Amino acid sequence: MMPALLIRRFSLDLEFKTAVANALTESRQAMSTSILPLDMACLDSVRAFATAVLNSRSKLNLLINNAGIMFPPYSETVDGFESQWAVNYLGHFLLCHLLLPLLHRTSSDNVRIVNVSSCAHQASYPIDFSDINMKKHFITQAAYAQSKLAQIMFTQLLDRELRAIDSRVSVVAVHPGIVNTDIFDGTLMKTVMPWAPGLLFKTPNEGATTVMYAALHARGGDYISNGRSTNVSALARDKSKQKQLFSHSLNTLGINSFGGLL
Repeated sequence: MMPALLIRRFSLDLEFKTAVANALTESRQAMSTSILPLDMACLDSVRAFATAVLNSRSKLNLLINNAGIMFPPYSETVDGFESQWAVNYLGHFLLCHLLLPLLHRTSSDNVRIVNVSSCAHQASYPIDFSDINMKKHFITQAAYAQSKLAQIMFTQLLDRELRAIDSRVSVVAVHPGIVNTDIFDGTLMKTVMPWAPGLLFKTPNEGATTVMYAALHARGGDYISNGRSTNVSALARDKSKQKQLFSHSLNTLGINSFGGLL
């Protein structure tokens, strides 16, 4: 098995990412590690990445969807989507669709998809599917919350639908905590109080521990926060809205059958 180190922008910190990949390989001599370019803001990049994975691997045991951006000013991707919606949700939706056949074929073993979400979903308004880019009244924090709500809604629906066809692929969402990473770069808090994240937030290692718990121990459909299953908002668990989101996403991307299975 050859784990892949998935990165948001291939051009950023490539030397650092290569060092991480080498360290992983050295720590587990039976394991090889590869770096593959992936820009979640570009659907063609997502498709190219999925093709590279499918052409190079016969098994896929774990997919952790961890790419994310937070609170940027309004911008649209090359595909015409608000950037947080595209990166945090829609790109991952497409990636899951493209890799699900491989995950399903691997599912003689326990196979899992982990969507890294956020407690910010609790603050989201109901999704307005007629204005998914929130052009009528854009607030960057609201757009972030909406993307995280969509992740959890998608997680619960996909896990439920896969169980209905007796697939051993399970799907989990996780809030790793508020973690001191570069996602806060450029935010008002980091500018005004640059000391605050290091003092108040979790370390990356602490955040990663919660993600690995979700990957290895949680039940399918769970939302994990602080190492345990936690309730999600009423909006997130609304099954009719989950189905509406799923249908909207399929139509947006021109997908007839999700992963060729659903």
